[in-house]
Amino acid sequence: MTKHPSRLDYIEFPELADDLGNLRYDKLADFLNLLSEKIDKDGKADALRKRPMLSRFLTQASTSISGAAKVCEPHMHHHNDYN
Repeated sequence: MTKHPSRLDYIEFPELADDLGNLRYDKLADFLNLLSEKIDKDGKADALRKRPMLSRFLTQASTSISGAAKVCEPHMHHHNDYN
């Protein structure tokens, strides 16, 4: 896989969005936290590459995504015992 692919050959983006949106809240939160961590890592790397605006936007996006994961928490209490 290329470093920054323009598409994923195995799934279409609308299908991916639907599949992710249909996850149980606990699993959706897991995914959102992983995505937030990845975007935060990219933001830090861009800061080191002297790309402050991109770094700032990625950091803000990471924070927003992490916040979205927290919105799932009140709905997760009855799912914690299941996979």
